[in-house]
Amino acid sequence: MPFKLSFLLSIKNLYSKFIRTLITAFAGCIGIVGVALVLSVSNGVSKYIDEVQTKSLESYPIILRSSTVVSSTGNIVSGREEFPTNNILTITNTVTNYEHVSQIDEGFINHLNNLEKDKYTVLDYTRTINFKLLKLNGNRIQSISTSYFTELINDKEFLESQYDVIYGKMPSEFNEIALVVDSYNSVSASLLNSIGIDYQRESYSFDEIIGMNYKLIENNDYYYYDGEKDRYYAKSSTDFLDLYTNSKVELIITAILREKPECSFPLYSDGLVYTTKLTDYILESANNSNIVVDQIKYGLEKDVMTGKPYTDSEGLTSSTTREYQYEGDLITYGAVAPVTRINIYSESFEDRNYIEKYIKENDNYKQSKNISYYDYMSGVSKDFATFIEILTKVLIIFALISLLVSSIMIAIITYISVLERNQEIGLLRCLGAKKIDIVKVFCSETFIIGTLSSIFGIILAYLLRTPINTLIGNIIKNNLSLNPKNEDFVNFDMKTLVILLLGSIVVTILAGLIPSIIASFKQPAKVLKNE
Repeated sequence: MPFKLSFLLSIKNLYSKFIRTLITAFAGCIGIVGVALVLSVSNGVSKYIDEVQTKSLESYPIILRSSTVVSSTGNIVSGREEFPTNNILTITNTVTNYEHVSQIDEGFINHLNNLEKDKYTVLDYTRTINFKLLKLNGNRIQSISTSYFTELINDKEFLESQYDVIYGKMPSEFNEIALVVDSYNSVSASLLNSIGIDYQRESYSFDEIIGMNYKLIENNDYYYYDGEKDRYYAKSSTDFLDLYTNSKVELIITAILREKPECSFPLYSDGLVYTTKLTDYILESANNSNIVVDQIKYGLEKDVMTGKPYTDSEGLTSSTTREYQYEGDLITYGAVAPVTRINIYSESFEDRNYIEKYIKENDNYKQSKNISYYDYMSGVSKDFATFIEILTKVLIIFALISLLVSSIMIAIITYISVLERNQEIGLLRCLGAKKIDIVKVFCSETFIIGTLSSIFGIILAYLLRTPINTLIGNIIKNNLSLNPKNEDFVNFDMKTLVILLLGSIVVTILAGLIPSIIASFKQPAKVLKNE
């Protein structure tokens, strides 16, 4: 029997049972719709999250932090029994040893400076500099804490992409500073109190803030040398008026900064910020001051404030090395500005992976336990990618189960068709049709049903595209801090759809193969007699 004839017989039979054929094809498409939607939604959501994460890379840096180098000695608690039942009180005697102030040294910074330029957009070193400020507050001169002062990033273009100057002009000179407010144009009362502004008022106009000034007190004015005792002393609060009057440097608030609405990871908390020029000025001034020149000359052999050598200090719970004390004094004098934080911004996850490998292979990083590496976006992306992958696999399993059920249903309907067409099978065999011809007739039917199911499945999946997009968009909007607009979360991949279409047809043919083989083995004489 020619294949064309067997195919025409299949079409004629299916057309005679048109409604049942449509219902069977529609029922068979459910599994196809499930698999197609799972794959396309997984692809679309993953693509959207990748885009969001890539955009977020501009706001979320790789962060390197340095902490004080410490070690612990004393009783080893880990060797003891936890929750003991005896009535004995044991005593721990652990001592924390402070060895160095900062671990990020010049060698590690040089290593970062050799990082390929095209692997990052911004490489920012946050330095902490100690300096002394006085402010005229009414009739009183107040000493100002610098705990709320932060050095600005040394990249004007990037800074302007993250912050708006809502009033005044961006600091550019060494003596210009800016006040950073939150997204509500507010600051805390503790901040105002620390920087010498009356915190008991309800509000200030921007004009009142702009122009406020502080006097920078340099070392040669603040510390004086006593030749008889061969040591230096710091001036007291009784000398504040003279210090304020004689100060040569005035720091002026020239701007009010606020993070942009799209900024995901603010660089600065509320407070005052200053340029790197001020840090450089203070470093130069401090290193040329008498107290620092003498302290560096004597080194560890003499603390110029006490006149005695530096010695290791031991207490009941902590100890400090002489090096730690020496480094701390130089920081106090403003002669050293240790790098406490490094922000590295990049444009792709590939670059971030390269940067991570570059940093972690450095000997300084390997040997130090006090340099922490933190990449928020990388951790989130890996966790989310794993979650999407697991969810996709689970949903595909359920969709394949529905596809298997529909295939079994097609096999049953094909077998029913075999039972209904016993006499037709007998006549065909009597007319000379071979067993393979009978198989071809019924496989042609399953092929047609499978093709119709696939077409219906693809059409139905496309029809469900808009409501599913809306549903996923609402879920993301209600559960995440994102506001997707006109995003296509159902991303159909034509290659995947073609494979799914062909795979569905093959599965349907295989499902009808067993009933077709059963039909081919029927004896003509028996089926004509309905035996």
